[in-house]
Amino acid sequence: MWHQREKIEDLVQIYDALLKNNLILSVNTEIYYLITILLSKQEEDDFRKVDKSVQNIMKTIHNSTCFSVKSLWNLRLVLEIILDKNALKTLGENKKIRSFYPDLAKFLLNAYGLKCEMESQRKLILENRISNGIVCFNLDTDNADNFPSLLSFQNFKKQRDMFYEILRWYQDTQNSSRSSLRARIKSLLSCGPSAANHAHLAKLFVHLLAECLPPNEQESKLSKLQRRLTCPNAPESHRLPHFTEKEMFYKDFIMYAENECFRVHLKDALASEIISLDSKYIKNDTSNGADNTREFLLVSKKLGLLAKFLGYLTSLPYALDMTGKTVPTIETYTTPKEKVLENNLDLRNYSQPNIDLIGILTTTLENNKLCITLPWLIHYLSMLDYTTLRTTYYKNLLKTIFCIYENTKNLKKFTKIFLKSIMGWLFDLPHFPRELFSECTSEFKSITIDEELIDESVLFELCPFLKDINVLLTNKVTEKDMGTFRHITPVSLSVNVEDRMRNKERELQARLEEEFLKSQPSSTRRVLELVIERVTSSAVKELTANCLNDARKRCTEMAFKLVNSSKDKDKPTLLQGLNQLYTEQLEHLRTTSLEQARTHMRARVSSALSALLPSAVAQLHAPLVAFACKACNAKLVKWTNEHWNSTAVLCKNINEELNTLIMLGDNFQNQLNDKPITLEFTTFDSPAFAIISLKEQICLLLDYEDGDDIYPILDLCARCTIKNPYCRPPAQKAILQLSVDYCIVFVSRKPEQLNEKLLLSLHNIWNNCCPDRKPSSPQELTVPERRASISPTFTDFREERAPTPISDEEGPIGKVIYDEKEKNGNVVTNDSKVESPNTESDPNLEYFDRILCPRNIVLMSESNRKSSDIWQALADVLVFMLKQAYLSEDSLTEQCLAVYRQDWPQNILENLSTCMKCVSSKWNRSSTGKFTLFLDFLADFCGNMDFEPLE
Repeated sequence: MWHQREKIEDLVQIYDALLKNNLILSVNTEIYYLITILLSKQEEDDFRKVDKSVQNIMKTIHNSTCFSVKSLWNLRLVLEIILDKNALKTLGENKKIRSFYPDLAKFLLNAYGLKCEMESQRKLILENRISNGIVCFNLDTDNADNFPSLLSFQNFKKQRDMFYEILRWYQDTQNSSRSSLRARIKSLLSCGPSAANHAHLAKLFVHLLAECLPPNEQESKLSKLQRRLTCPNAPESHRLPHFTEKEMFYKDFIMYAENECFRVHLKDALASEIISLDSKYIKNDTSNGADNTREFLLVSKKLGLLAKFLGYLTSLPYALDMTGKTVPTIETYTTPKEKVLENNLDLRNYSQPNIDLIGILTTTLENNKLCITLPWLIHYLSMLDYTTLRTTYYKNLLKTIFCIYENTKNLKKFTKIFLKSIMGWLFDLPHFPRELFSECTSEFKSITIDEELIDESVLFELCPFLKDINVLLTNKVTEKDMGTFRHITPVSLSVNVEDRMRNKERELQARLEEEFLKSQPSSTRRVLELVIERVTSSAVKELTANCLNDARKRCTEMAFKLVNSSKDKDKPTLLQGLNQLYTEQLEHLRTTSLEQARTHMRARVSSALSALLPSAVAQLHAPLVAFACKACNAKLVKWTNEHWNSTAVLCKNINEELNTLIMLGDNFQNQLNDKPITLEFTTFDSPAFAIISLKEQICLLLDYEDGDDIYPILDLCARCTIKNPYCRPPAQKAILQLSVDYCIVFVSRKPEQLNEKLLLSLHNIWNNCCPDRKPSSPQELTVPERRASISPTFTDFREERAPTPISDEEGPIGKVIYDEKEKNGNVVTNDSKVESPNTESDPNLEYFDRILCPRNIVLMSESNRKSSDIWQALADVLVFMLKQAYLSEDSLTEQCLAVYRQDWPQNILENLSTCMKCVSSKWNRSSTGKFTLFLDFLADFCGNMDFEPLE
């Protein structure tokens, strides 16, 4: 328990007031301090050593923890921004916070949930651009007109090529000696000693330096995994300014370029580029906020990088020892002797920087662009030495920065935290003059910034030192579990001496191969990688195209034999047998395919290396081929293990395959032949192929074109519609409907070619689809009434189209019926029931109930063939349907009544009358004769109607 609660509450309020009024220089340092108190421990001996006579209320761990937790509650709005999701979760699950302040724990865990959602939706703001090593021509720097003489231009081209050569050499040999680098740089600068050459080289240096941006702080999954597995003991701290690996080349180049003329030109080039970027207007009214933020981040990174190098160049002359060598960075932070500092200030108090920093900062405050200018100023100041920061000019600049720090209360949340964090980082540097803070007097009433360009991702990109707090929490959690270790799979040590010797031989062989490859030129290694990749890819394609297809056919044949020869038709037993069969065949496939592939791969690797490698390495052909074959085999084995690891490769669903084989029985047709893939539909009677072929023939007939021989297609349709396991009822109905439509279209386009053979071929299809048809008894007939309105056009009736076949579960297809009691002869569609008497015997007969529909009559009337031939052929078709019981007398009667209810031109009525007379004369059925009498009556009554169009 904790004591003196009231005093602790007072301390918390005083501490909070200091933070809110910006009287503490670095908020991040204070948060780091509070979390350190929270994570600290106290032994029992430490508690006993507390001096009771001294009023030290923070000595006990309970009081200090209470102070830390309550202070963190006051800083909760800052914590939710500067802490990452792992740190928020760790801090929210801390037992001390849960005990002393549950509301803070709840707040932190809620912030953790929100940050997880935001992280899943966030995209990378700035993509790293990787240089491809190509040097592009630049008209501004590579033109001879920009040089005082042609010799100077030629020298600069040499210097440019040498500079790129040194850069590539430095990247390839990171551990290069300083003397070698100094010699190369000295040779480069001596090629063009003129001022113009130094100026152009400095511009090239700055241009390449600006492209060397630091990498994104947003880690990929692979880098996170690598960091977790490696777990460095001392994580990198961003407390002090430092150079990245890419920046080290430029830093070393400046340090070893012992040429003051080049350094002065480089200062001018850096200052010019900084002024140009700083004056860039980020906000664009035509762009959205994300584009402005992306542009701001890119410009800020470039400015920070260039300002850091400008500061390094400024402090470089003051960081040399007696031998003339550059002192390490840590030495620049040491405090000089008092007399030495006083003498140095007397000498340098009147020196001015390359850029008017105070004027730029003042202009920035007036233009509300503080977020762009202040960060690069901070990076510049962080690189200066101890004495320079205490000169008169920089003291005035730092006082202005202090005033800005005190007046950041009214800024927006992210901008305020960003500016205070980056200024606090500068104030925390060991050589920074903190004593100036007490001399500062506020000269600004308020600071405003137009647009919020800072978000959470930008904050962590531009302030990497914020990670130190997150690292603190991560390390403390790791150290807490001292008894746990990372799970590492142990390497088994065999007791057998022969196995141990064999393992040593493998390891030695692998090391020898690795060293052998390292000794080869980079071009040889690239050719080897290319050959391995392409040969392995080719082998995979061959295995998939040949071996896998053969294995599937073989397995299907063996499965059919197993099911057909089994006396016990018990399905679980057959399923178990099929599973065992496919498992054995899978192992056989993997073994045989690898053996076949090895032979082909060796031949291809040998020929490829012979063609691609130069003749100079001909003596190394055999070991290179052996290494490439080994690598190809390893890649191929890995691919087979990943892709051919289950029986789904041979059969996706063994249970469905078993059901298919049982259903097929003796009708199983062996598809494992050598026929090409294009003849797939000819190996069995495919309903889909039959439907597509029949549709194509109908389309060709409608365009008066001659198609293929129709009789093989009609025979295929007939085979598909009789006991074909692949032909389901919807497909059978589609074939029936298309065959009826083909008959009508054939009559309209080729009436003279209608013969008995064609009708018999169609009869085979119709008979298979309508096996249960039976003739129906005739019904009483009534004479239709004549419609009052007649129109010579075809706009008074609607085209009756055959409906699409439905599935097995749905009801019968709705048909068009005609109500004699309706007025004006309108067509009524009834989908609830079927009125045709034919459908009582067989539902498929409804497709014949629309032979004399308006669509078909219009189709035949618009044909360019002879009219008498068309209607004579139609009469033959109707008589054939009546004889074969596809069309009943009652159905044809209903169709005639429906047709005569429509408005038709006189020529069509005459053709219909002729057709009816032909049907009546050819239909000799032993009945009462009412049907033939009715047809004769309709033909006589409707054939001589007068045509009177409406006014």
